[in-house]
Amino acid sequence: MKKKPIIAIIDSGIAKDVPFAKKIIGGIAFYIKANNLYCSDNIVDECGHGTKCASIIDKYASNAMLYIIKIVDKTSKCSSILLLEALKHLLFVDVSIINISLSVSNSCNTTDISAILKKLRLQEKIILASVKNRENMSFPANNNNVIGVKGKLMVNNTYNYDYTRIIEVVANATPIFTLSLRKRYEWFGGNSKATALMSAEIANYFNKEIDLDGNRVSRYLQQYSCDLFENNLNMCGIVLTKKEKSLLKILKPIFSKYANEIDSGGEFVYKKMDFNLEYTYELMLECEKKLGVKINMQELAVKDFYSFENLAHYIYMTTVSKVEGEK
Repeated sequence: MKKKPIIAIIDSGIAKDVPFAKKIIGGIAFYIKANNLYCSDNIVDECGHGTKCASIIDKYASNAMLYIIKIVDKTSKCSSILLLEALKHLLFVDVSIINISLSVSNSCNTTDISAILKKLRLQEKIILASVKNRENMSFPANNNNVIGVKGKLMVNNTYNYDYTRIIEVVANATPIFTLSLRKRYEWFGGNSKATALMSAEIANYFNKEIDLDGNRVSRYLQQYSCDLFENNLNMCGIVLTKKEKSLLKILKPIFSKYANEIDSGGEFVYKKMDFNLEYTYELMLECEKKLGVKINMQELAVKDFYSFENLAHYIYMTTVSKVEGEK
């Protein structure tokens, strides 16, 4: 009988009320206080980043179990010594994959971290690390015992893998609406999201193999690697049906409260959208209250907020039309 893959997530911990809590098999927290290093069993997330990484992994690799290591504090900061302790700890924990959606900003402890990364790879543990956002290179993503991951805006969850590159993987960094703290959903994208996706991808491959090693993973990633240098997010308007137009008329006052127009200019900013994505969760709650329905927020995509028409279409197709079909 094949065992389920176990993914260690080195990040900011995990929210207490996540719906996949039963999949968390254990964890530990490392922190520094008054220049002393401590550990505890308090892995509760205080900033949301770790919870969002875990939510991505659970969504795309639902068979995976999770081991949580908290080293990031409520201000989203950590230190290289904490990463070193987390990796040393994992030498003695039975995990299949190590997800590191963070980077080290200085050269302190990099030699010691590299030595531990090598030992972990000799144990056939697959290590993935994200490149720092808006950078081409960072540590430990550039370490030769780590699969480095950089994100790119794209439509599908495809990836490009080249083992000859220092950063081997380019994967989908397009934000998706993801569970965070206090059962709230937030947009989550960038290299951290791309890395969590790749951890899930490898976990799914693990389900097909009894023994997982670096060479098999490399061959698998090469086999399904795609040419993905197209930046088409399908940002186009939708022509509404008569019923959808009626729904838009009902929701337009709410939509207008959250209207925005953003000019293109940043890596994760989109050409002229009708909505301010910062308040997506509040917008969707108001729509739910107005219609008396529950909207599936997990399937929301950035393109659904390109225009009022796009969002009205999504809400109609995922909620109203289903209600009508049950009558």
